[in-house]
Amino acid sequence: MNRDRACFIEPRNRDRLFKNTLNTEDSGIRDHSILRLIFGSPMRLIELARIDTREFCDREGKLLDLSLFAIKKEVSFNAVERPFPITDKQILKALQDWVYWRIENGWGVTPTGHLDMETKFFLQSEKEPFKVYTKNDRGKLRSSCETLNRLIRDLFDKNGIDGNTESPMRTWTILKRNRGCDIRALWKLRGDNNISSVKRAVEKEPIKLAMMVENAF
Repeated sequence: MNRDRACFIEPRNRDRLFKNTLNTEDSGIRDHSILRLIFGSPMRLIELARIDTREFCDREGKLLDLSLFAIKKEVSFNAVERPFPITDKQILKALQDWVYWRIENGWGVTPTGHLDMETKFFLQSEKEPFKVYTKNDRGKLRSSCETLNRLIRDLFDKNGIDGNTESPMRTWTILKRNRGCDIRALWKLRGDNNISSVKRAVEKEPIKLAMMVENAF
């Protein structure tokens, strides 16, 4: 498996990953919603680990209107707030299914059976979030969530998917660009410090003609 670079993952392999993960017992619904989010939006894993339950739904488990959602600076990978609308129906369904699963199985709920708004939206176990670690790297603070990174790597390994944990972001960017999305719009959504990061993500990517036709409709 190639874990050294952010590979483009063809939609057919991505969709196979979705299907296989959803059919996995125990953590399948959670992991499927995580995959839907990172492949269907420019959300980074560190941001996903930081999202509070209250950002996505109310205490009864109903999703909020995420069409106007924004990543707060406390959640953002670079501490800069940015627009982050979530409107894709498949992503919304996956998130709602995860919420229902949490309530049914008592993950991050209060004694009255409501969602605990103080918990993280995605949990590693019944009461534990995916832990975020921060270290000083040459005078600059850097945060990571290795448990979540490892989860994605394991899912890739089980399903024969090449690429590292940045592959979903690159895949999303390339597909959006191929469908006509402006580079500056992609830059705004991704939140990169420099637009050149977006340009590098989409240049010189060998997209197969068959794949382009397959996803043209």
